[in-house]
Amino acid sequence: MKFAAVDIGGTFIKYALLDEQMQILDQKQVVTMALMDAEAFYDYLCEEMLIDGADLIGICAPGIFDDQGIMVTASSGNASIMYQTDVVQEVKNRTGLTTYVINDARAAGLCEWKMGNCRGFDRSACYLIGTGIGGCLMDEHGLIRGSHHFSGEFSYMPVWGRDGKVEQLGNHASMSSLIRAYHALHPYETIDGETICERYLKHEPDAVTCVSHWLQAITMQLITITAVYDPGVICIGGGISRADWFLKELAARYQAGCASFISPMLSFHTEIRSCAFYNEANLIGAAIHARREFYHM
Repeated sequence: MKFAAVDIGGTFIKYALLDEQMQILDQKQVVTMALMDAEAFYDYLCEEMLIDGADLIGICAPGIFDDQGIMVTASSGNASIMYQTDVVQEVKNRTGLTTYVINDARAAGLCEWKMGNCRGFDRSACYLIGTGIGGCLMDEHGLIRGSHHFSGEFSYMPVWGRDGKVEQLGNHASMSSLIRAYHALHPYETIDGETICERYLKHEPDAVTCVSHWLQAITMQLITITAVYDPGVICIGGGISRADWFLKELAARYQAGCASFISPMLSFHTEIRSCAFYNEANLIGAAIHARREFYHM
C-alpha cells in the first residue's frame, strides 16, 4: 500500500508519496496560492498531488476538523479558505481516493509517537513552537483527541495579562510573540527570531528581556501540561528546538519551575526532548493517520 500525503500550510503546500514503511518515495512543494474561492483552491490542491500509485490520501493542516472532515476553526494564511468546507469530500471528489484529514500538530505528534522520540512512552506530549503554538497528547494507543477534537490545543491556556485581562498563554510563547515583543522595543528594525536569540546569547539587554519572558511563557505551558497529564516525555518541535542552548535552558527552567511551583519534594522525571523529525514530520504523520484510520474502519 502507498500513501499520498499533503501538508497544507498558510504559505506552502508540501506533497509526498510514501510506502508502507513510511519511507518517502517522492516529494515536492508549491506555494499556497491565494485563490478566489474554495472550489478553485481544491482544484489547485489536487492538481499538484502525488497520487500515481497511491491507495489512500492523508492530509494535515492547521485547524480543527470534525468527524466528517469539515474544518471548524480558521486555518492560517491562504489555507484559511478551507474554513467550514468538507476537506475529505472535496479531495475525494477530485481524486477518487479515500481521504483522511488531521490537524498538522497532531500529525507531527503521531509521527513522533510511532517513529520518533515519543516512542515507547505510555504518556507523552508534543509541544510545537512556530508562528503559533501547537501540540498534542498521546497514550500507549496513540493520539488523545478529546471529546471535541480539542485536546492538545495548548495555545488556549489562559493567563492574566499585564493589563489585568485574560490572554492566551500561546500568544506569549510563540515565535511570533517573541518577534513582536522585540519589535516593540526596536520598531524600525526588521528582525527574525533566530537573530533575537543570537543577541540573547550575546547578552544584549533587550533581547535578554524578551527571550526571558518568552522562555518563561513556554515553561508555564510545560508545567501546566505536567500538572494535567504528567507525561513521561514532552517533545519540543519547531526550528528553535534544534538549538542545543534552547533545549538545555528550557529543560533547566522546567525542572526548577516544577520544584518551586509544584513541590521540591516531588521528583519529576519528565524528559524534555527535541522532536526527532522536523520538516517531514507532518507528511509522515498524515500518512500514518490515514493508514490507522483505514485499518480501524
